[in-house]
Amino acid sequence: MHLINKKWFFDTLYNRFLVYPILNFGYIVSFKILDRGFIELAGPFGLSKLALNWSFLTFAIQTGQITHYIFYIVGGICFLFFGILVNDLFLKDNFHLIVFYFSLIFFI
Repeated sequence: MHLINKKWFFDTLYNRFLVYPILNFGYIVSFKILDRGFIELAGPFGLSKLALNWSFLTFAIQTGQITHYIFYIVGGICFLFFGILVNDLFLKDNFHLIVFYFSLIFFI
């Protein structure tokens, strides 16, 4: 009768050696590393850091010389026509993208 009457603490051993380590691992890996680490760096903090770096880059590029600005404009137009060429070679049925590229010329 003594065998059935008392608690044997299997649930305590099960919780201590199996459940709590799995919960702790899940908390550390999924919450602290992935959610608060990687996802925040790739998401809001990473995008704000990227925008800050791009703003410093564009500030360093702007020299005020007209020849530099002409070089950037011509380079942008060449990049635009290269995109049209790649689009024409690999994606034959996208005429609306070509019209979109040519309409962007007026906004440059």
